[in-house]
Amino acid sequence: MIVEIIIEDSPPVYDSALSIFNPRHPHYPRVHRLQAQAKKAMAGKQLLAGSMAMEVEYHLFEGNPKADAVNIIGGIANALQGIVYEDDNQIREIHYKQFFVEDKDLYRIKVRELC
Repeated sequence: MIVEIIIEDSPPVYDSALSIFNPRHPHYPRVHRLQAQAKKAMAGKQLLAGSMAMEVEYHLFEGNPKADAVNIIGGIANALQGIVYEDDNQIREIHYKQFFVEDKDLYRIKVRELC
């Protein structure tokens, strides 16, 4: 099974000691949007089991601040725990691409079970 999620926004990013799950964190609304879209994508489906691969494609507006790939992946992976899969330690393969665009931020996530 493949789960695909597309969000027209910047992804949640680990960038401080404050948890991104804390409502006072500046990226908390991003976490909430990602989790809401993930719940829609998973409607009627069971959590993915076993080893997985995650692909993230980030279309970044050139004027926005840049975060490093590790903090982006970490924020996304943790936000999807309990919604798409049980634990992010199931992720065995990661692919990340970043593109600069002229209009607005958008990111696409694909999570799939590995055979």
